[in-house]
Amino acid sequence: MQPSVRVFCSCLGLALAVPWCGSLSQSVENGSALAPPVIATRVSVPAPVRAEPVAPWIQALLDTTAAGGVRAANVRLGLLAAAEVRQFFGAGYVPAWTPLTDSLNSDATAALARLARATEYGLRPADYHQSRLRALRDSLAHPPDPGAPAVRARQQAALEVYLSDALLRLMRDLSRGRLHSYTPTAREKVAGSAGQPAAVLRAALAAHRVPEAINEAQPTNREYRQLQRALVRWLASPPTPTRRPCSRRATSKWPSTWSAGAGIQ
Repeated sequence: MQPSVRVFCSCLGLALAVPWCGSLSQSVENGSALAPPVIATRVSVPAPVRAEPVAPWIQALLDTTAAGGVRAANVRLGLLAAAEVRQFFGAGYVPAWTPLTDSLNSDATAALARLARATEYGLRPADYHQSRLRALRDSLAHPPDPGAPAVRARQQAALEVYLSDALLRLMRDLSRGRLHSYTPTAREKVAGSAGQPAAVLRAALAAHRVPEAINEAQPTNREYRQLQRALVRWLASPPTPTRRPCSRRATSKWPSTWSAGAGIQ
């Protein structure tokens, strides 16, 4: 090849290489050169937990046929106001205290708080499923097991039944007293079916005023109100008994415990 031809080829190659190098350097500056290829990846999304209907479990708990009768069913469950609980749920057995998210709603939280303060009415929280309700509340506070939706539904149904039972019995005890819990008051007779505990609780739940309905179940006479307010003050700052010098025999008669519920029946 003649020298002039070689010079021409070299110049042509150099002329072609300069634009390519310029475009490469520009690509590097823009961050697009040598970029790894985009590979589509599939993101694994966990399947939602399948919710188990709660109404059939409530119905199964309150069923009297399988248990061999009403009395046998009530004894098995240990209900305090079985007839009122069945009236409260009716034929639909729709959950009242646990929404679709299977956690306690605000009405249930307020109701549990009011039950824990039963001593303010001269009553004992332990008489209203306190331990059982606390355990159920704690169980529902944990995330549900995706592989066992029926377990969650049974827990919800149990809380529905026992919370309703505790509230209905508390309202009945406040209205009628524990000594005459099966005798309707004059106020209930005047109100008719709308004044029964199940109807009152259902209406209070619809209006989101369950604690107010519990307070309204108390007697309205002045003597009771004065005694109840005095009990609340006493519970807020209980007096400390002062021991006085006395004989050993007299000291042994000093009360060792103080019953907050002894004043009101």
